[in-house]
Amino acid sequence: MARTSIGPGLWQTIYGYLNNMFIELYDITTHTGDVTGTKALTLTTVNSNVGSFKGADITVNAKGLVTAASKGIADAFQSLTFASPLVADATTYKDFICASITGNTVVNLTNAVNGDAGLIELIIDSTGGYTVTLGTMFTKDIAGVPISTAANKDNFIGWRKIGTDIVYSIAQKV
Repeated sequence: MARTSIGPGLWQTIYGYLNNMFIELYDITTHTGDVTGTKALTLTTVNSNVGSFKGADITVNAKGLVTAASKGIADAFQSLTFASPLVADATTYKDFICASITGNTVVNLTNAVNGDAGLIELIIDSTGGYTVTLGTMFTKDIAGVPISTAANKDNFIGWRKIGTDIVYSIAQKV
């Protein structure tokens, strides 16, 4: 039987093929810092709370990766239907809107705890001229602006619970 000789080009091809196969099967390269090259990387999942977060509490590590995220505050206004008295319950929501004040009323805020803060929007209907006041829990007016009950007026009451006081200020849309 005749001997066949294999030239250096064929050996290089075989060696290259086996070397690439080994790298693909056993590549356990550790990547740190900036990564360049063609090898695809798989990032470790560090936060299973995927999604969009409003008023979020976000933790970022030293490499700039978000490692934790959770929702912060409630992200909506609570709509209030006109009533007399008009009661805003701060147990779940801190921001309220009554889109149509249609008569005389007293605005009350219940279940606010120390440190809570929010906004109450009161929109007077097209008739206006009503008597709209704040309940006795609103104890410290810091702006001296009254609620406007003129037709179609839009009032904003910013409030914060400090100890036993509800400190507030009133402004109107201009």
